[in-house]
Amino acid sequence: MAGDLALAAQLLWTGVELVWLKATGGIMTHLTSWWNTLRSLWADGWSGLVAVMTAVGANMQQLWADITHGIYDRWNWTVGKVSEGLIRAAATAQGLSAEETQAWVDESNAMTDQAATESASNYARTTSEIGKNLAKSLDDIETQRQSTKARIASDEKTQLSAAEQRVKDLQAQFDAMSSPKVGPEQEAAQAGPLAAAMTGVPAAAMGVSAASTFRAAEVSGLAAGSPVERILKESLTAQQQTADNTKNSGKVKR
Repeated sequence: MAGDLALAAQLLWTGVELVWLKATGGIMTHLTSWWNTLRSLWADGWSGLVAVMTAVGANMQQLWADITHGIYDRWNWTVGKVSEGLIRAAATAQGLSAEETQAWVDESNAMTDQAATESASNYARTTSEIGKNLAKSLDDIETQRQSTKARIASDEKTQLSAAEQRVKDLQAQFDAMSSPKVGPEQEAAQAGPLAAAMTGVPAAAMGVSAASTFRAAEVSGLAAGSPVERILKESLTAQQQTADNTKNSGKVKR
């Protein structure tokens, strides 16, 4: 009795859960799709924001490189001019010839030009590195965005598949519980006491009914029962007639 109640309760709960999942399945599918769409939009927005901030940072670096390079170039030019003026004044004070003065000036200008060339080379290298770093950072951001969106799509597919499989599993469980297998004991109980009584009836007794003669009332009475009951009643009637015939023949001999 307790087992039947437990089975009934489990069957009821499984049925309720199955109905609930089927009723809310469409809603949950749309909610899952909407939620993953929001996640995808957030990934796009966040990646875009990071890309903008990265570009701003690169532009700030480039601006700083432009400013420092310009300041250094102006400073180097000023130093060269001042050095040239000082050299000419010193050459005049020392009574140097124009050729000697110009050679001294050319040497100073060469140093100024070398400094300007090194500054330009450093500026070009810095600009190139800033551009390469910016391109690599933007590529990494895009790769991360694509990876995130692919993971979101995979999660949505997995969630929907899991929900669908859950409904199938519950349906199979509910069907199995609703149609339990009937064992030998349950079959005997369902057949009734007459079928159980046939277990000890010999095969010969089962066949006596075919050769026996019954009254019309008995035949009509047997026809009302099930085939099992009719066979059993015919067998019992045949056994009774055989016993009566044996008894009567014994009386005649005496």
